[in-house]
Amino acid sequence: MAQRLKTPSAFDFFSEDQAERWKPWREGIELYLAVGMKGESNADKSKALLYIMGPKGREMFKTFTFAEDGSDNSTIPKHILDKFEQRVAPTNNLIITRHRFNMRFQGEHESADEYITALMTLASFCDYGDLRDQLLRDRIVCGIRSKEVKEKLFQKPDLTLAKAINIYVRFKVDTGSQANIIPQKIFKKINDPMIKVQKTGTTLTSYSNNKIKVLGKCKLMCIDTEIEFYITQTDQPPLLGFQASQDLELIKVVLSLETKEKRKEKKAEIMKKFPKVFSDGLGCLAEPYHIRLDPSVTPVIHPPRKIPVALRDKLK
Repeated sequence: MAQRLKTPSAFDFFSEDQAERWKPWREGIELYLAVGMKGESNADKSKALLYIMGPKGREMFKTFTFAEDGSDNSTIPKHILDKFEQRVAPTNNLIITRHRFNMRFQGEHESADEYITALMTLASFCDYGDLRDQLLRDRIVCGIRSKEVKEKLFQKPDLTLAKAINIYVRFKVDTGSQANIIPQKIFKKINDPMIKVQKTGTTLTSYSNNKIKVLGKCKLMCIDTEIEFYITQTDQPPLLGFQASQDLELIKVVLSLETKEKRKEKKAEIMKKFPKVFSDGLGCLAEPYHIRLDPSVTPVIHPPRKIPVALRDKLK
């Protein structure tokens, strides 16, 4: 079984936020030892633990004392982890951890998903109890960089943590998509018990004709409109399709830009300016033309572009 599980990475003893990193890292290593090394002795699990810890961890392990109560617990993984925890994550100082939480602002190049994850990790050490969701909501509103999103959040008097995350997480508009997609890892952050996930037999495929794993579907409030999303096991950003983009008035489909009379005038003007192009009969090249392709180039499929590549630099 151990061979089927990915070995956890070593703990970073040089990071500035060791205390915050320790809890999720310990949970991962304990799961690995319980599932991946099921049936193995404590001595073997302890050796595996020290191997995963890396050189810095093994060096630190040599300084530990395990026989305070007269028994040697140096080969029991739990006691080894407890010793490391006393060193890298000592008794929590609520004043310090809450100060870090309240001073946490979104970084210049930090995505919404990364910022929310960082806040939730910090909040787990703050012992806020029933106030956790309210304080997380307030920290998101205060700490985000986007003034536009912040104004939208201010306009919601009944704003909850779930609604704040839902509004804050930015969706990619794809007018070529027929479905709305939200990755599972982002959906979990919303954590709203009122959102019901339904089973679905719908199959989704990407532009390259690859199947996208669909875990279910749900309805989410986007601004003031309820939109149906497919929950997928992907790493892409949330996606708003063509119909949802119209419903939220993010795009507007314009079928005509001029009157019928104007089009007739323009047509006559073009035909007069280029008479050879619109003369009777079919035009043809003077000699056959052969299109040469590079056989070493692998064909790819790209979605329709809003702006042709050749014009992008001119429009910047």
